[in-house]
Amino acid sequence: MTWAQIADDLDATVAFCDSIGLRDPVERSRFKVYCERLRDLVGALERGGSEAASEVFNADRVTSGVALGESSELTALLPFLKSQKRDIIRPKLETALIGPVIPTDEDQNSSRGRNTLFELDLASKLWTAGLVRFLATGQLWRAR
Repeated sequence: MTWAQIADDLDATVAFCDSIGLRDPVERSRFKVYCERLRDLVGALERGGSEAASEVFNADRVTSGVALGESSELTALLPFLKSQKRDIIRPKLETALIGPVIPTDEDQNSSRGRNTLFELDLASKLWTAGLVRFLATGQLWRAR
């Protein structure tokens, strides 16, 4: 998968978030920073090739790496997210958006966003494996 594909997929995921009323949470989220980082990387690659892209990536390796990884993780969830009832998925997705840009900046009070992203990732894998009926009831989300 290319950086441009990840950036395009993140744009599609952000558009989905907007469609379910999460525009403001996205604007305040770490994923806004990731969108900007991905645009910078893709722009550098298009303008100056791999040398320019490497320069932009290396200017802040941690943010670049986290942006690519977490954006890929979130965008892979889009088919699952679209298949779920909005009133069930919206609060989970809103929670998944919170948290600092860099995971090492988290503490036990700010890790809820990434923990919820992990839960959504697991639910997506279960959904992909065929546990559609169970997930469609929303019981997975009401277990807490």
